Amino acid sequence: MDALGLAAEQTEQAPTQAIVRSVIQQHADDAAILHATRSVLVRAGHAKLHHLLRFDNRLEAHLDGLRVAGRYAWRMCESALEAPSPSILFVGTVRAVEDGGQERLHRLFAIAAAIRARGRNARGLWLDGSA
Repeated sequence: MDALGLAAEQTEQAPTQAIVRSVIQQHADDAAILHATRSVLVRAGHAKLHHLLRFDNRLEAHLDGLRVAGRYAWRMCESALEAPSPSILFVGTVRAVEDGGQERLHRLFAIAAAIRARGRNARGLWLDGSA
């Protein structure tokens, strides 16, 4: 790895391009944050469709950054699953579906089931309503 953080690794979609780890990490982080924010915004009374469209476009841009990174993006998602949240599961699921990773999907479903078994619902809140 050189001083700029360029990985020697290459992707199947872009074999001549080096992956910048910090940029891919930023795409993964921002996609998860935007998903979480959008999940709240969709239930907000003041939110209009153009607000949601703005979030959708930004989210898609970050998901596209992960798409370009190929296999390396899954490794970023996989490391984020050490502390899973619904939004991290969303980003990982998008990558698994787009990559055709059935084993990855099974792992994500198992993580989601484990979260629910610990007493959490799909939004990440305790069942009694406390956060």
